[in-house]
Amino acid sequence: METNSQSLIGKAASAIWWLLLLRGIAAIILGILLFTNPGATLIVIMTFLGAYWLIDGIFTLIASLQGKKENKHWGWGIFVGILSILAGLAVFSQPIASALFTTTFLMYFMGFIILISGISSIATGFKLDKASGKWVMIFGGVLTGLLGLLLISNPVFSATFFVSILGIFSIVGGIMLIIFSFQIRKLKNVLV
Repeated sequence: METNSQSLIGKAASAIWWLLLLRGIAAIILGILLFTNPGATLIVIMTFLGAYWLIDGIFTLIASLQGKKENKHWGWGIFVGILSILAGLAVFSQPIASALFTTTFLMYFMGFIILISGISSIATGFKLDKASGKWVMIFGGVLTGLLGLLLISNPVFSATFFVSILGIFSIVGGIMLIIFSFQIRKLKNVLV
């Protein structure tokens, strides 16, 4: 029984290892593009996102119209579908403006969330005893709050920084996927 399951695992490993390898290579290429040409890469990502929104909106609209007898909240599906279609069309008509608007909005949103988190950490720190890390919590909250203020005060710089961080994560993640794919390939050879 155990050799049969090992054989199945080996077959599954032989079927997927190369997909992980391709994903890793694609992630590294994306990371390099984010470093070498962040603006153009961001526009390409927004174009793919616009295509997704457009296609998803069409399917959501169709599904809502077809399911209106079974679903009493079918109007929300139509609303969401129309919004998604409009967002997709907006991205296709103005990809540069969409990339800038979306990235700026994300920086403001993340900055606000991080600022609130920093304020919360500071407040929590003042409630703690000295022995339980009061000043570490307060110091961490101040640093977090300053990061939030930086994101809010200069969203264009923050977006550039964000794209660079995304590039680093993409490259590191791609390398990890490539290493993992070869480990799965070895597993295939051991189990089959």
